[in-house]
Amino acid sequence: MDGVNYCVWCGFKLTSDDKFCPNCGEKIEELSKYASSISISKNVDEINRLKKEFENTEFRARNLIEKRFSNSEVTFNKFIGELNQINLVFYGEADSALDLVEYASDFTKKVENKLKNKIKNMKKLLKQLNDLIDEIILNLDNGETSADLEYLYNDIDELINSIKYYK
Repeated sequence: MDGVNYCVWCGFKLTSDDKFCPNCGEKIEELSKYASSISISKNVDEINRLKKEFENTEFRARNLIEKRFSNSEVTFNKFIGELNQINLVFYGEADSALDLVEYASDFTKKVENKLKNKIKNMKKLLKQLNDLIDEIILNLDNGETSADLEYLYNDIDELINSIKYYK
């Protein structure tokens, strides 16, 4: 390892004498295959941050849906179905992005662009989930769906389909 580098897993500053990361203990030889370890570390951190944010947002959405609707209502099933679909695609993108980092033989520009695209898709899905929560809070009275909500359903379905078939 030449000069100063950064740990892929935790971003800790390494020196040429380090055989293991002083912060997380990862073996440096295993990490040196990546061209830009700091860039990878930032992407991994971003993916993990988005996963945590998604988990919290999804929890809020499920609680809100369960609070507003009876589980025997059609609207309840439609909301939960959308939520499950968003979850499936979001975590599929997250897992795929982490697989890119872990298994790519070389961190080329093509791999980096693919990784950034997956992070972008994750952010879009998170935004759609937040929009869904907002629409439930703002536009539903007595279990009636609004035109805005139907429009949002269509947006979510289009986004999910574009991501699912992009792979």
